[in-house]
Amino acid sequence: EGVQFAAIHSPDLILMDIQLPGIDGYEATKQIKANAALTQIPIIAVTSYALSGDDVKARQ
Repeated sequence: EGVQFAAIHSPDLILMDIQLPGIDGYEATKQIKANAALTQIPIIAVTSYALSGDDVKARQ
């Protein structure tokens, strides 16, 4: 749903929860960045529960 929203509305910034139901924020970010029209949109990863290594994974 958020991936489709980004494609339609092309926001200036995306705050991405990395622990989404269904596809997680990592996969949603990959899908957004795979769209050439959306690659310049900054995405900030947010979460209320971070595991060791999440910061590294979010930067990939």
